[in-house]
Amino acid sequence: YRLAGGWRHLRTIADTGETLGSAGIKSNPKRHWAAVQRYASHAGKLLYYDVWHPIWFFVLGITRPLRNSLGLRAETLRRSREKT
Repeated sequence: YRLAGGWRHLRTIADTGETLGSAGIKSNPKRHWAAVQRYASHAGKLLYYDVWHPIWFFVLGITRPLRNSLGLRAETLRRSREKT
């Protein structure tokens, strides 16, 4: 992966301009769609891990005292489930 220069330099058969089928060589009109999917996937991961996770853990940190006082900790919930 790193030797290839990173994810931006990796390509697959879906990126080719032409494909070989039973009728011979044909152009591949879906080749740009492969790049769009690759970039969208990367953008989704970036959004999830670099934007959503920090926000979520910030909210968890703010609500921790309230959750502690209400007994909504994972360990407390686990113990209450074992008793029933």
